[in-house]
Amino acid sequence: MASRSPPAHPLNNQSGFNPEEMIALAWSTCFKATLDTILKEKGLNHLSYVDVTVDLHKEPEMPGYYFAVKGQAAIDNMSLDAANALVQEAHARCPVSKLIGAARSVSLKAVPYKLS
Repeated sequence: MASRSPPAHPLNNQSGFNPEEMIALAWSTCFKATLDTILKEKGLNHLSYVDVTVDLHKEPEMPGYYFAVKGQAAIDNMSLDAANALVQEAHARCPVSKLIGAARSVSLKAVPYKLS
């Protein structure tokens, strides 16, 4: 997907997409598709959701910035332990997870399924 909107600058409120939004969109979309594929392969008819937040932080001891990327995934009608096993399996298979998963500022956890 290519964006024709000018990117937003991280230090002001200009319009456009910012890198945080693009990273969150890429990981949440890919991870959700991977998780749903695993559920289907296992014959499990469960709803799931994935939530990803990305925040820009200033490096504390050097020039520059870094992204703190936090992912949460939930599967309905499943224990947290069973959901966590599937979330970790999806994390190992998701192409975007493979790209960002080793970064020290990336976290992922299974959470209880709640309807909003």
